[in-house]
Amino acid sequence: MRVYIALGISLGIGLLIGLQRERTEPRLGGIRTFPLNALFGTSCGLLKRSISPPKNPAQLTSALVFGAIYAVALPGSAAVKQHFGRVGLYAVSAVSGLADLDAVAVATSRQLSSNGLDPNDAWRMFLIASPANLVFKTAAASILGGRRFAIAVSLLSGLAMAGGLAILILCPT
Repeated sequence: MRVYIALGISLGIGLLIGLQRERTEPRLGGIRTFPLNALFGTSCGLLKRSISPPKNPAQLTSALVFGAIYAVALPGSAAVKQHFGRVGLYAVSAVSGLADLDAVAVATSRQLSSNGLDPNDAWRMFLIASPANLVFKTAAASILGGRRFAIAVSLLSGLAMAGGLAILILCPT
C-alpha cells in the first residue's frame, strides 16, 4: 500500500509542476513530461530501496569513470554537432549513455545553458541516452541477479523504454 501512496503523491506533484510549467514556460516540459519524470524517479527510488547498498559508496573508480566520460562527451558532442548535426548528437548520446547517464546529463545541460544547444535537441538527447543506459544496466542486473530478478528488471526496463519511445514519437520537434 505504501508503494501506491508514494506513486500517487509523486503523480500529483508531477501534475502540479507540469501544469504550472505548461502555463508559464511550455518549451521546458509540461503536463505530460513532469508526471512521467516524477513517476519514473519515484519508481527508481523504490526499486533502489529493495537493493542492498554497495559496501563502499565513496568508490574512486565510479568518480573517475564519470569524469572520463564527461571529459569526452562535452567536446565530443560539440564536434559531432558541427560535423553531423542533430543525428550525430543523438548517436553520441546513445553511446555515452551506455556507460554513464550522469555525464550525458551534465554535458547536455552545460551546452544548453551556454546556448550551444537547442532545448528540443537537449531533451531528446537525454531521452535517447536513458534507454541506452537502461539496456546496459538491465544486462548487468540480469547477469548478476537470478533468473527471476532478470525477468522483473527486464519488464520494468521495457516499460520505461516504451514510455520514452512514446514520448519521442508523440512530441513534435
